[in-house]
Amino acid sequence: MPIDKVAFFGDSYCFDTVSRKISNGTDTPFYPPTPSYMDIFAEKHNLQIVHNGTPAHGPNWMIHEFREWLASKSQEYINETHFVFCWSDETRQIVRSKGIISEKSRPDFEDTLHPGEMSLPGPDTPLIKDEERFDQRVRQAIELYWLYLKPWGQTTGEAQRQFTTIKDAWALYMRRYNITSHQNYHCFFHSSIYWKNGKNRYVMGYYKFESHPPYKIVAISEKPILWGNPIDEIIYPDENPPVIFPCGAILEENNFLVSFGFNDEKTGIIKI
Repeated sequence: MPIDKVAFFGDSYCFDTVSRKISNGTDTPFYPPTPSYMDIFAEKHNLQIVHNGTPAHGPNWMIHEFREWLASKSQEYINETHFVFCWSDETRQIVRSKGIISEKSRPDFEDTLHPGEMSLPGPDTPLIKDEERFDQRVRQAIELYWLYLKPWGQTTGEAQRQFTTIKDAWALYMRRYNITSHQNYHCFFHSSIYWKNGKNRYVMGYYKFESHPPYKIVAISEKPILWGNPIDEIIYPDENPPVIFPCGAILEENNFLVSFGFNDEKTGIIKI
């Protein structure tokens, strides 16, 4: 049976940047309406995009949408679909919004997606400082939560348990609906090394890992593939450090087309 559709599940890394609508059809205020790596992939392989990710949502929501989507489709429809999963941060949790978000605050896409709930703002989001959306006590509570209870970037036993549980649930639905997976996955990652004047210089690398537990890494780039370019230091000497940030990738014959952000101000695509 030929595959003529592709479904993306995850966060803003696979959000529909053309229509700017989430899965239930609600408009969002995010991003300019422009094609992305997903549209290039779909056009290149003559596929119809039938699902996209949800901005600011974590793996728990990804597996929820995956389950609900599968339950709403026939097995024939599922068999004709290629699936792509963009793993988000497990610290992205959904909490109640009633009594937390100000009644004066305008509704957003989360009010229709999961009424009475919202995604917990991250420690570096401007939303924490939004006085119209949250009162002072709520903003302080969010800041204290990230400072003392859930330090950003900290690896904890609970984070590993969440990761394992979601992976197991994902594998269960793959088996239940007879969805086969590729033997290996590819990932372009970003990291950083100390540069100078208290700044890090960001780099992009690559690794390949198995699609089954324990998800062993089988290949990794020996050196960075791309480096953040320090040329902007001349123009903005006190601003951000040199940054390279991979966003999406398409395997085209024996090459990858990788989209990336550059110095927090430009975007590009490179063939590797």
